[in-house]
Amino acid sequence: AEDVHFFKFTAKAGIPIHLEIHSARLQDKIHDLQKHADPILTVFDSTGKEIAGSDDVAFADPRLNFTPAKDGEYFVQVRDAKYDGDPRWVYAL
Repeated sequence: AEDVHFFKFTAKAGIPIHLEIHSARLQDKIHDLQKHADPILTVFDSTGKEIAGSDDVAFADPRLNFTPAKDGEYFVQVRDAKYDGDPRWVYAL
């Protein structure tokens, strides 16, 4: 339930990056009272400084665009906004 996933990527300064999560939109919703995934997306630079984040853009799924200020390694964090996971929830980044 409290899983936090990190992905590392290399980016070039000035080249825009688009990140999007498909999760809540993939769920098979039985009814409106069902608990739903609520992913949040955060980007960190190589020093661990948060440089961008997104939540609830497409239904409950995040989407963000950012342009790195410098060449280097970056990290994307994916987690449930409430740290309330479910083994049936999946996502695509």
